[in-house]
Amino acid sequence: MKRSLALMFALGLALSAVAQDDKTAGQKSAVTANLTKTGIKKIATADTKNIQVLSTLSEARAKTIAEAAQKTFAFTHKALKLDDNLWPGKLTVVVLGDTREFSGYVRVVTQSRPDPKDWFTINVRGDVPTAAVFVEAGEKSKDAELTGPVSTIVAAALLNKKAGTSPTTGSLPEWVQLGFGKLMHVKTVGGAALADYRTKSKAVVVGTKSKPSPVRLASLWTDKNKDTDLVAASVVEYMMYGIEGDKFFAFAAGFKPNEMVAEPSVDSAFAGVEWKMAEFEFGWKNWLSKQK
Repeated sequence: MKRSLALMFALGLALSAVAQDDKTAGQKSAVTANLTKTGIKKIATADTKNIQVLSTLSEARAKTIAEAAQKTFAFTHKALKLDDNLWPGKLTVVVLGDTREFSGYVRVVTQSRPDPKDWFTINVRGDVPTAAVFVEAGEKSKDAELTGPVSTIVAAALLNKKAGTSPTTGSLPEWVQLGFGKLMHVKTVGGAALADYRTKSKAVVVGTKSKPSPVRLASLWTDKNKDTDLVAASVVEYMMYGIEGDKFFAFAAGFKPNEMVAEPSVDSAFAGVEWKMAEFEFGWKNWLSKQK
């Protein structure tokens, strides 16, 4: 009897794996078709446990990117307390090294003209959860310059899944997505990358006694600049690890329209978790000033 049950269990696992492979293959075919419509013919692929990368970069670089993104995926999955069955198949990550290719791909997928400043898209609804990323991939580009942006967007895709947001259901603000993604990436990498992030974020946000920083919380959504992603990561880190952490999940979900709030905003998201901006900003800077 025990042997029969064991055989049935093993058969069930095998059938489940086959079904998963079929779904993954179908996702790859769907995304490849969109890339072909864009005019892209040569595509490198790389697969990991949870991710499949389709890229115009070399096979070697696609593999390096996929492996790094998988590590960030695993760390983020745990940090967000997500279920194992997020979606059918895998997250498909499109990595393009040419702005014209990226714009063309986005135009095919969304049937709209992308903003020239856009460098990523995320849509985790439906049967083909996908993230697309443009990376500047010159011959002398270091691996970290490619894996960092892609891993950041993979983490942001998981946050969108957690929050239930997407381009069609209300999007998370860019600063929330990139701040969270950057934080997850540096925490995954650890070591020098994490230490560098901590040093720079403290310097930018807090400053020194003789020269305090002019950075303000509201600058995240009113004045985007070269330090915005760094400041955003610091804010998200405070939300997750310096204050009531579980409220960050509710804060992110607060950007999805509902019966009470038809057009969510930063103000409504803060109010939804009972954070007062002035008090939050003081607490954030005070907390960061004590970080080492």
